Amino acid sequence: LPLIALMSGEVSVVSVLANVLVAPATAPITVVGLLAAIAAQLGPLSIVAAGLLKLIEPAAWWINTIAHGVASLPVVTITAHPLFTLLAYGWVIAGLLYHRPWLTLAGVIAGIVCLGAFAA
Repeated sequence: LPLIALMSGEVSVVSVLANVLVAPATAPITVVGLLAAIAAQLGPLSIVAAGLLKLIEPAAWWINTIAHGVASLPVVTITAHPLFTLLAYGWVIAGLLYHRPWLTLAGVIAGIVCLGAFAA
């Protein structure tokens, strides 16, 4: 994330949420999609490839729905300086290393809310 902040000057506050929500669908799409791509190249098995793609269609729909859903949230990205982002990640890592997950989570949520309020 500090590299993204360095390149673009902003970071996404919904990317982690989106990735967590689509995680169950990514493995089936990756594996079955690869098998479909291989089958499509083997001429007579192209009908099998079409069947495999139909099989993973609900997972692709889920990923698309989540992507459009989180993109329509009021605060999707915030302006972030790379050093600030690096410091924030350092605090999160320190909180987790010192076995304070709930306090760390509360701090992250409070920080996102505060940054979202300033961005709006």
